[in-house]
Amino acid sequence: MKGVVYTQPGMLDGLKIQSIRRPEPKPNQVLVRVKNSSINYLDYVPFKKQFNKKPRHFIGQRFLSRFIDPSLNQVFGCDFAGVVDGVGADVKDIQVGDKVFGITDNFQYGAWSEYVCADERNVAFTPSNLSFKDCATLPMAAGTAVTAVNGAKIEMNKRVLIVGITGGVGLFALQYAQSLGANVTGVCYPDGMSFATKYFFEDLIEAKPHWQKQLKGKFDSIIIINGHRSPSYIRRFLTPNGYYVEVHQGKNEIATNPFGDMMEVGFRWYQGHFEHLFVRPDWLWKVANLAQRNVLHPEIDANFSIRYIQDAIKYAIKNSINGKICLTMDFDGQYNEER
Repeated sequence: MKGVVYTQPGMLDGLKIQSIRRPEPKPNQVLVRVKNSSINYLDYVPFKKQFNKKPRHFIGQRFLSRFIDPSLNQVFGCDFAGVVDGVGADVKDIQVGDKVFGITDNFQYGAWSEYVCADERNVAFTPSNLSFKDCATLPMAAGTAVTAVNGAKIEMNKRVLIVGITGGVGLFALQYAQSLGANVTGVCYPDGMSFATKYFFEDLIEAKPHWQKQLKGKFDSIIIINGHRSPSYIRRFLTPNGYYVEVHQGKNEIATNPFGDMMEVGFRWYQGHFEHLFVRPDWLWKVANLAQRNVLHPEIDANFSIRYIQDAIKYAIKNSINGKICLTMDFDGQYNEER
């Protein structure tokens, strides 16, 4: 089979389609024929320095990455959606032919290939109202968003501020928070303003210098996506019992626990208390349920063939993405949604 292998640290042309060995499912795993995947922030972080106008120590970093980058010579990609092609001896609830979506074991790489193996707990049945393309955008982004919203204790009529609402995580967080009846104020980059008006009639702020001056009153919950503000700074915008959640998705910032069944995607600050936030694989079933109820509805900014993966990564780095970028696993140039 074929897959996208990361062969050269920090260089986009180091992502190459190569022939690799087809995986065999372990007793607790399912083998999935991948139909679609998507691009997450952590997938293109390794290549951002290549496009910096003033890269610092880029050559040295590339050299060091040859020795310390665990993703080197691995198949890239975390999210997947497809059809079960095989099951391990201990798998009980999933059968060959089931349509599923999921995330790779230990939140590591391996999905940008024709086949991927994953623990039974790391997959869920595709919602009947979504295509494979839609489902492939859900696992990492929606799982992180649901974790962030729950961590921020968002409820009916609470005032909520979400910074970074048009990316994958931010958009799902916005949809989920609005479904809970919260009054959401959103902040996004200028390129996303017209897109964001689909979800806002008011309380939409453009992220330009000193945008904080446009905030009115204090908030019960604040979520910042892929940004950083100290709790001492954020506190001026929070109610006395407010929650602050910061989401980070850079590969160097994500920590996987020794047991490999949950991933840290940010932290929560509440009345001086600091807590790490973890997204667990069992959130996939929560995400599937929310998507089935149309609470979460994916927005696809662009769809690329896996044969043009370098173009897809470049597009993600150079543009403000509204929603998610989807990848079609048509290594042979053919794609059949129902196959």
